[in-house]
Amino acid sequence: MIEDFLNKNRIIDKNNAADVQKYLFALDDKWPTYRHDLYAQIILHIGETYHQLGDTFKAIAFLEEYIEKYTELYQYDYSLKSIMYHHLGVYNSKVKQKDKTLEAFKKHVFYSLIDNKRYDNYEFYSFRTCSEYSLNDLSKNTLTVANPMKFNDPMDCLIYPWIENKRKEILDTEDLFTADLLMKAYSYIKIRCFVRNRPLPTQEIESPFPYTDVPEQYNLLMWGHYTNCHKGFCVKYQFPSDIVYEDTSLSNLTRLGNVQYVDKVSIDSSLTLSDAFFKKSNVWNYENEVRLLHYDSSVEDDFKEIKLPDGCVKEIYFGLKCLDEDKQKIRKALTTQKVDFYQIESPANDFYKLSAKRV
Repeated sequence: MIEDFLNKNRIIDKNNAADVQKYLFALDDKWPTYRHDLYAQIILHIGETYHQLGDTFKAIAFLEEYIEKYTELYQYDYSLKSIMYHHLGVYNSKVKQKDKTLEAFKKHVFYSLIDNKRYDNYEFYSFRTCSEYSLNDLSKNTLTVANPMKFNDPMDCLIYPWIENKRKEILDTEDLFTADLLMKAYSYIKIRCFVRNRPLPTQEIESPFPYTDVPEQYNLLMWGHYTNCHKGFCVKYQFPSDIVYEDTSLSNLTRLGNVQYVDKVSIDSSLTLSDAFFKKSNVWNYENEVRLLHYDSSVEDDFKEIKLPDGCVKEIYFGLKCLDEDKQKIRKALTTQKVDFYQIESPANDFYKLSAKRV
Protein backbone atom coordinates (compact mmCIF):
# COMPACT_ATOMS: atom_id res chain seq x y z
CA MET A 1 0.00 0.00 0.00
CA ILE A 2 2.74 2.48 0.96
CA GLU A 3 4.68 1.52 -2.15
CA ASP A 4 1.69 2.22 -4.37
CA PHE A 5 1.17 5.61 -2.71
CA LEU A 6 4.81 6.60 -3.18
CA ASN A 7 4.81 5.54 -6.79
CA LYS A 8 1.54 7.37 -7.47
CA ASN A 9 3.01 10.53 -5.93
CA ARG A 10 6.50 10.15 -7.30
CA ILE A 11 6.54 13.79 -8.38
CA ILE A 12 5.94 16.26 -5.55
CA ASP A 13 4.70 19.74 -6.37
CA LYS A 14 2.71 22.50 -4.70
CA ASN A 15 -0.56 20.80 -5.60
CA ASN A 16 0.03 17.52 -3.75
CA ALA A 17 2.72 18.41 -1.19
CA ALA A 18 0.38 19.00 1.76
CA ASP A 19 -1.63 15.82 1.17
CA VAL A 20 1.49 13.69 0.72
CA GLN A 21 3.03 15.07 3.89
CA LYS A 22 -0.16 14.49 5.93
CA TYR A 23 -0.52 10.92 4.69
CA LEU A 24 3.11 9.97 5.35
CA PHE A 25 3.32 11.56 8.80
CA ALA A 26 0.26 9.58 9.84
CA LEU A 27 2.42 6.48 9.31
CA ASP A 28 5.64 7.80 10.87
CA ASP A 29 5.78 5.07 13.54
CA LYS A 30 5.93 2.48 10.75
CA TRP A 31 8.66 4.10 8.64
CA PRO A 32 11.56 2.04 10.06
CA THR A 33 9.61 -1.18 9.53
CA TYR A 34 9.27 -0.66 5.79
CA ARG A 35 11.73 -2.01 3.26
CA HIS A 36 14.88 0.11 3.25
CA ASP A 37 14.27 1.65 -0.19
CA LEU A 38 10.73 2.62 0.80
CA TYR A 39 12.01 4.22 4.01
CA ALA A 40 14.53 6.22 1.99
CA GLN A 41 11.85 7.24 -0.49
CA ILE A 42 9.63 8.47 2.36
CA ILE A 43 12.49 10.62 3.68
CA LEU A 44 13.04 12.12 0.23
CA HIS A 45 9.30 12.71 -0.26
CA ILE A 46 8.90 14.48 3.09
CA GLY A 47 11.91 16.68 2.40
CA GLU A 48 10.49 17.70 -0.95
CA THR A 49 7.05 18.42 0.53
CA TYR A 50 8.60 20.94 2.93
CA HIS A 51 10.52 22.52 0.08
CA GLN A 52 7.45 22.74 -2.17
CA LEU A 53 5.44 24.27 0.70
CA GLY A 54 8.02 27.04 0.98
CA ASP A 55 9.91 25.91 4.09
CA THR A 56 13.29 24.83 2.70
CA PHE A 57 14.98 25.23 6.09
CA LYS A 58 12.52 22.69 7.47
CA ALA A 59 13.37 20.37 4.57
CA ILE A 60 17.07 20.69 5.47
CA ALA A 61 16.47 20.00 9.17
CA PHE A 62 14.29 17.00 8.36
CA LEU A 63 16.83 15.44 6.00
CA GLU A 64 19.70 16.01 8.42
CA GLU A 65 17.75 14.27 11.20
CA TYR A 66 16.52 11.36 9.13
CA ILE A 67 19.69 10.65 7.17
CA GLU A 68 21.23 10.01 10.58
CA LYS A 69 18.33 7.79 11.66
CA TYR A 70 18.46 5.92 8.34
CA THR A 71 22.20 5.37 8.75
CA GLU A 72 21.67 3.82 12.18
CA LEU A 73 19.48 1.17 10.55
CA TYR A 74 21.24 0.81 7.19
CA GLN A 75 24.88 1.64 7.68
CA TYR A 76 26.01 0.15 4.38
CA ASP A 77 23.26 1.38 2.08
CA TYR A 78 25.59 3.80 0.34
CA SER A 79 23.68 4.43 -2.89
CA LEU A 80 20.49 5.69 -1.26
CA LYS A 81 22.43 7.83 1.21
CA SER A 82 24.22 9.36 -1.77
CA ILE A 83 20.84 10.38 -3.22
CA MET A 84 19.68 11.82 0.11
CA TYR A 85 22.84 13.90 0.48
CA HIS A 86 22.37 15.19 -3.07
CA HIS A 87 18.88 16.43 -2.11
CA LEU A 88 20.29 17.94 1.07
CA GLY A 89 22.91 19.79 -0.98
CA VAL A 90 20.28 21.14 -3.38
CA TYR A 91 18.10 22.41 -0.52
CA ASN A 92 21.06 24.11 1.13
CA SER A 93 21.93 25.74 -2.18
CA LYS A 94 18.39 27.13 -2.46
CA VAL A 95 18.95 29.15 0.70
CA LYS A 96 22.55 30.02 -0.34
CA GLN A 97 24.29 28.17 2.48
CA LYS A 98 27.51 27.64 0.55
CA ASP A 99 29.54 25.66 3.10
CA LYS A 100 26.68 23.33 4.00
CA THR A 101 25.86 22.84 0.34
CA LEU A 102 29.42 21.81 -0.48
CA GLU A 103 29.64 19.47 2.53
CA ALA A 104 26.42 17.71 1.54
CA PHE A 105 27.60 17.37 -2.07
CA LYS A 106 30.95 15.97 -0.87
CA LYS A 107 29.08 13.25 1.01
CA HIS A 108 26.93 12.64 -2.05
CA VAL A 109 30.05 12.04 -4.16
CA PHE A 110 31.77 9.99 -1.46
CA TYR A 111 28.85 7.58 -1.04
CA SER A 112 28.40 7.26 -4.80
CA LEU A 113 32.04 6.15 -5.17
CA ILE A 114 32.27 3.46 -2.48
CA ASP A 115 33.16 -0.01 -3.70
CA ASN A 116 34.64 -1.98 -0.83
CA LYS A 117 35.89 -5.01 -2.77
CA ARG A 118 39.27 -5.88 -1.22
CA TYR A 119 42.28 -7.38 -3.03
CA ASP A 120 45.00 -8.82 -0.81
CA ASN A 121 48.60 -9.02 -2.07
CA TYR A 122 47.72 -8.52 -5.72
CA GLU A 123 50.51 -7.32 -8.00
CA PHE A 124 50.44 -4.05 -9.94
CA TYR A 125 53.01 -2.50 -12.30
CA SER A 126 53.82 1.17 -12.88
CA PHE A 127 56.01 2.51 -15.70
CA ARG A 128 57.84 5.73 -14.77
CA THR A 129 60.36 8.26 -16.02
CA CYS A 130 63.34 9.04 -13.79
CA SER A 131 62.02 12.31 -12.40
CA GLU A 132 62.02 14.15 -9.10
CA TYR A 133 58.42 13.03 -8.58
CA SER A 134 58.91 9.32 -9.26
CA LEU A 135 62.02 9.21 -7.07
CA ASN A 136 60.16 11.07 -4.34
CA ASP A 137 57.45 8.37 -4.34
CA LEU A 138 60.09 5.68 -3.91
CA SER A 139 62.09 7.43 -1.19
CA LYS A 140 59.00 8.43 0.83
CA ASN A 141 57.20 5.14 0.18
CA THR A 142 54.16 6.91 -1.24
CA LEU A 143 51.80 6.77 -4.18
CA THR A 144 51.06 10.12 -5.77
CA VAL A 145 47.50 10.35 -7.08
CA ALA A 146 46.53 13.09 -9.52
CA ASN A 147 43.56 15.11 -10.62
CA PRO A 148 42.57 13.58 -14.00
CA MET A 149 42.76 17.07 -15.51
CA LYS A 150 46.54 16.76 -15.13
CA PHE A 151 46.76 13.66 -17.33
CA ASN A 152 48.78 14.10 -20.52
CA ASP A 153 45.88 12.91 -22.66
CA PRO A 154 42.66 14.96 -22.22
CA MET A 155 40.72 11.97 -23.62
CA ASP A 156 42.27 9.51 -21.15
CA CYS A 157 39.59 9.90 -18.48
CA LEU A 158 35.92 10.66 -19.09
CA ILE A 159 35.27 12.22 -15.70
CA TYR A 160 35.44 15.84 -16.77
CA PRO A 161 33.35 15.49 -19.94
CA TRP A 162 30.95 13.57 -17.68
CA ILE A 163 30.99 16.35 -15.08
CA GLU A 164 30.45 19.03 -17.71
CA ASN A 165 27.50 17.09 -19.08
CA LYS A 166 26.08 16.76 -15.57
CA ARG A 167 26.62 20.49 -15.08
CA LYS A 168 24.53 21.23 -18.17
CA GLU A 169 21.81 18.89 -16.94
CA ILE A 170 21.77 20.66 -13.57
CA LEU A 171 21.55 24.07 -15.22
CA ASP A 172 18.38 22.93 -16.95
CA THR A 173 16.66 22.71 -13.56
CA GLU A 174 18.92 24.44 -11.05
CA ASP A 175 21.03 27.60 -10.88
CA LEU A 176 24.75 28.20 -11.45
CA PHE A 177 25.40 28.35 -7.69
CA THR A 178 24.19 24.75 -7.27
CA ALA A 179 25.98 23.44 -10.37
CA ASP A 180 29.35 24.96 -9.48
CA LEU A 181 29.34 23.59 -5.94
CA LEU A 182 28.41 20.10 -7.12
CA MET A 183 31.21 20.24 -9.69
CA LYS A 184 33.64 21.32 -6.97
CA ALA A 185 32.65 18.28 -4.89
CA TYR A 186 33.66 16.07 -7.82
CA SER A 187 36.98 17.88 -8.24
CA TYR A 188 38.49 16.17 -5.18
CA ILE A 189 38.67 12.84 -7.02
CA LYS A 190 42.22 11.71 -7.88
CA ILE A 191 43.55 8.72 -9.79
CA ARG A 192 46.65 6.54 -10.15
CA CYS A 193 47.03 4.11 -13.06
CA PHE A 194 48.65 0.66 -13.03
CA VAL A 195 49.20 -2.24 -15.41
CA ARG A 196 47.88 -5.68 -14.57
CA ASN A 197 47.57 -8.44 -17.17
CA ARG A 198 44.88 -10.35 -15.31
CA PRO A 199 41.85 -8.19 -14.46
CA LEU A 200 40.88 -7.87 -10.82
CA PRO A 201 38.12 -10.33 -9.84
CA THR A 202 34.59 -8.94 -9.87
CA GLN A 203 31.24 -10.19 -8.60
CA GLU A 204 30.58 -11.55 -12.08
CA ILE A 205 34.01 -13.13 -12.64
CA GLU A 206 36.03 -14.48 -9.72
CA SER A 207 38.98 -15.79 -11.79
CA PRO A 208 39.21 -13.73 -14.98
CA PHE A 209 41.40 -14.89 -17.86
CA PRO A 210 44.61 -12.92 -18.50
CA TYR A 211 44.67 -10.43 -21.37
CA THR A 212 48.02 -11.74 -22.60
CA ASP A 213 50.73 -14.26 -21.81
CA VAL A 214 53.44 -11.56 -21.99
CA PRO A 215 54.40 -10.52 -18.42
CA GLU A 216 53.62 -6.92 -17.52
CA GLN A 217 57.25 -5.86 -17.19
CA TYR A 218 57.93 -6.90 -20.80
CA ASN A 219 55.20 -4.82 -22.42
CA LEU A 220 56.96 -3.13 -25.37
CA LEU A 221 54.39 -0.36 -25.81
CA MET A 222 54.33 0.60 -22.13
CA TRP A 223 58.12 0.95 -22.14
CA GLY A 224 57.98 3.01 -25.32
CA HIS A 225 55.17 5.34 -24.22
CA TYR A 226 55.79 5.94 -20.52
CA THR A 227 59.52 5.60 -19.71
CA ASN A 228 61.14 8.31 -21.86
CA CYS A 229 62.51 5.99 -24.54
CA HIS A 230 63.44 3.23 -22.07
CA LYS A 231 65.42 5.67 -19.91
CA GLY A 232 63.00 5.13 -17.05
CA PHE A 233 61.95 2.14 -14.97
CA CYS A 234 59.07 -0.14 -14.02
CA VAL A 235 57.92 -0.73 -10.44
CA LYS A 236 56.22 -3.92 -9.31
CA TYR A 237 53.94 -3.25 -6.33
CA GLN A 238 52.12 -5.67 -4.08
CA PHE A 239 49.36 -4.03 -2.08
CA PRO A 240 47.65 -5.35 1.07
CA SER A 241 43.86 -5.46 1.14
CA ASP A 242 43.56 -2.40 3.37
CA ILE A 243 44.80 -0.09 0.62
CA VAL A 244 41.08 -0.14 -0.28
CA TYR A 245 39.10 1.59 2.47
CA GLU A 246 36.32 4.05 3.22
CA ASP A 247 36.24 6.44 6.17
CA THR A 248 32.68 7.71 6.58
CA SER A 249 33.67 10.18 9.32
CA LEU A 250 36.04 12.04 6.96
CA SER A 251 34.39 11.12 3.63
CA ASN A 252 37.68 9.65 2.38
CA LEU A 253 38.11 6.50 0.34
CA THR A 254 40.35 4.52 -1.96
CA ARG A 255 39.07 1.89 -4.40
CA LEU A 256 40.46 -0.19 -7.25
CA GLY A 257 38.82 -1.11 -10.52
CA ASN A 258 39.47 -2.55 -13.96
CA VAL A 259 39.47 -0.30 -16.99
CA GLN A 260 36.92 -1.46 -19.54
CA TYR A 261 37.97 -0.88 -23.15
CA VAL A 262 35.16 0.05 -25.53
CA ASP A 263 34.79 1.10 -29.16
CA LYS A 264 32.49 4.04 -28.51
CA VAL A 265 31.23 6.15 -25.61
CA SER A 266 28.47 8.74 -25.71
CA ILE A 267 28.68 11.56 -23.17
CA ASP A 268 25.02 11.59 -22.22
CA SER A 269 22.74 10.76 -19.29
CA SER A 270 23.29 7.02 -19.78
CA LEU A 271 26.96 7.34 -18.82
CA THR A 272 27.44 6.54 -15.13
CA LEU A 273 30.05 7.89 -12.72
CA SER A 274 31.77 4.49 -12.74
CA ASP A 275 31.86 4.58 -16.55
CA ALA A 276 33.52 7.98 -16.40
CA PHE A 277 36.44 6.55 -14.46
CA PHE A 278 36.72 3.03 -15.75
CA LYS A 279 35.89 3.20 -19.47
CA LYS A 280 38.50 3.96 -22.09
CA SER A 281 38.91 3.76 -25.86
CA ASN A 282 39.81 0.37 -27.29
CA VAL A 283 42.97 1.83 -28.85
CA TRP A 284 44.50 1.71 -25.35
CA ASN A 285 43.70 -1.93 -24.62
CA TYR A 286 47.38 -2.92 -24.74
CA GLU A 287 47.81 -1.12 -21.40
CA ASN A 288 45.76 -3.68 -19.43
CA GLU A 289 45.04 -0.87 -17.01
CA VAL A 290 43.75 -0.96 -13.46
CA ARG A 291 42.92 2.32 -11.74
CA LEU A 292 43.21 3.35 -8.13
CA LEU A 293 40.63 6.03 -7.35
CA HIS A 294 41.04 8.22 -4.27
CA TYR A 295 38.65 10.76 -2.75
CA ASP A 296 39.75 13.23 -0.08
CA SER A 297 37.65 16.39 0.08
CA SER A 298 40.14 18.10 2.41
CA VAL A 299 42.88 18.29 -0.24
CA GLU A 300 42.58 21.22 -2.64
CA ASP A 301 45.81 20.48 -4.53
CA ASP A 302 45.82 18.56 -7.82
CA PHE A 303 48.18 15.95 -6.34
CA LYS A 304 48.24 13.98 -3.09
CA GLU A 305 50.77 11.54 -1.65
CA ILE A 306 49.25 8.40 -0.15
CA LYS A 307 51.51 6.71 2.39
CA LEU A 308 52.07 3.01 1.67
CA PRO A 309 52.72 0.23 4.18
CA ASP A 310 56.31 -1.01 4.20
CA GLY A 311 57.16 -3.71 1.69
CA CYS A 312 54.79 -2.73 -1.13
CA VAL A 313 57.61 -2.12 -3.64
CA LYS A 314 58.79 -5.61 -4.61
CA GLU A 315 60.82 -5.23 -7.81
CA ILE A 316 62.38 -2.54 -9.99
CA TYR A 317 63.10 -3.05 -13.70
CA PHE A 318 65.59 -0.64 -15.28
CA GLY A 319 64.87 0.32 -18.90
CA LEU A 320 67.24 -0.56 -21.75
CA LYS A 321 68.66 2.99 -21.75
CA CYS A 322 68.35 3.81 -18.06
CA LEU A 323 71.46 5.80 -17.12
CA ASP A 324 73.80 4.43 -14.46
CA GLU A 325 73.42 7.63 -12.45
CA ASP A 326 69.62 7.21 -12.47
CA LYS A 327 69.94 3.58 -11.41
CA GLN A 328 71.98 4.73 -8.43
CA LYS A 329 69.34 7.34 -7.54
CA ILE A 330 66.63 4.69 -7.65
CA ARG A 331 68.64 2.30 -5.49
CA LYS A 332 69.42 5.08 -3.02
CA ALA A 333 65.72 6.00 -2.79
CA LEU A 334 64.96 2.40 -1.79
CA THR A 335 67.82 1.73 0.64
CA THR A 336 65.45 1.20 3.57
CA GLN A 337 63.34 -1.36 1.69
CA LYS A 338 63.97 -4.91 0.54
CA VAL A 339 63.66 -4.71 -3.25
CA ASP A 340 64.93 -6.89 -6.11
CA PHE A 341 66.46 -5.05 -9.08
CA TYR A 342 66.44 -6.23 -12.70
CA GLN A 343 67.89 -4.96 -15.96
CA ILE A 344 65.63 -5.15 -19.01
CA GLU A 345 67.34 -6.73 -22.03
CA SER A 346 66.49 -7.45 -25.66
CA PRO A 347 67.70 -10.92 -26.70
CA ALA A 348 69.78 -10.94 -29.91
CA ASN A 349 67.69 -13.74 -31.41
CA ASP A 350 64.35 -11.90 -30.96
CA PHE A 351 64.64 -8.10 -31.09
CA TYR A 352 60.94 -7.55 -30.36
CA LYS A 353 60.95 -9.55 -27.14
CA LEU A 354 62.12 -8.30 -23.75
CA SER A 355 63.71 -10.24 -20.90
CA ALA A 356 65.43 -9.29 -17.64
CA LYS A 357 68.38 -10.28 -15.54
CA ARG A 358 68.80 -9.64 -11.83
CA VAL A 359 71.43 -7.00 -11.03
